[in-house]
Amino acid sequence: MAETKPVRFHDGLVTLSAEDYLAVHEENFRLRQRNLELQTALESIKGLSERVLT
Repeated sequence: MAETKPVRFHDGLVTLSAEDYLAVHEENFRLRQRNLELQTALESIKGLSERVLT
């Protein structure tokens, strides 16, 4: 039988296979990295617009 891991969410507990658990964490990491990239881009845009407006 495949290894499983219980995972707690806000509304309960589910059990994922080790493969699915890893996939969820990899996707979460990818999304956090993308979010950081977008936040950095937004800060750059804000900085440019402030310089243009002053």
